[in-house]
Amino acid sequence: FAQFVLFYQEKRKRKTTLGFLFAMLMLLDFKRSIRLVFHGLIDFIGVQENALLFALLMKPLR
Repeated sequence: FAQFVLFYQEKRKRKTTLGFLFAMLMLLDFKRSIRLVFHGLIDFIGVQENALLFALLMKPLR
């Protein structure tokens, strides 16, 4: 059992926190996790693009 715990800890060290969280989400609910990650990415990209667009639109008004 101790060997298994050590092996698990070694595997966890190699994995990134994002990968670990994603694995946890997939274990909980596969479809929902995919949707969450997908929407999270879209929201993140969308917010950045909107901020850029907003900055570009506001420049001529100043």
